[in-house]
Amino acid sequence: MVRIPYVDPDDLPEENRNLLETSMDAGDLEEAHEHLFSTETRNVHRAIGNNPAVLRGFRSSNTTLWNESGVTERQRELVILATARAIDSRYEWHQHVRHALGAGLTPDEIRAIAREDYDSFSDPEAALLTYVAALTQGEVEDDQYTGVAAQFDDSTVVGITMLASKYVGLARALAAFDVDTEEPFVGWGLERL
Repeated sequence: MVRIPYVDPDDLPEENRNLLETSMDAGDLEEAHEHLFSTETRNVHRAIGNNPAVLRGFRSSNTTLWNESGVTERQRELVILATARAIDSRYEWHQHVRHALGAGLTPDEIRAIAREDYDSFSDPEAALLTYVAALTQGEVEDDQYTGVAAQFDDSTVVGITMLASKYVGLARALAAFDVDTEEPFVGWGLERL
């Protein structure tokens, strides 16, 4: 059960209500996957919304990381899913399965990330996934770093590293608040897909 109250839009001053809006809607998903989206208000935002100034900064930094990290939308979702899986963040996994499907990842690719099996991915994507999984555990070896650095320029490696690190921090906050998914958990193996 959540440890901090979820803020409703009506609880906030009108100028802050947009902070609770999601960046995705059911129309962004194929019809077969629309059941993964039940509300336009995400619990992550509702929990952080107890401090609107922090929520505004959180949303702003997410936008910067999503748009300026140097990776494609698909690669961004690979980073976030690999992070979520490596640290067992059910909330992040659940949310980003939807985003990943919208970015063109297949269910089989998402299941492979859940198993930490990167053999079916291209060399750049496998290097990215391997690096992120190690980064989230705080155990990046030289070969993992040189593997990702061989595929991406320095600016993008910084973007990848900061994106994954942001989601590690968010996972810790979600666990501290015990934030639950809005819909039933999709499952590590996409059992509810």
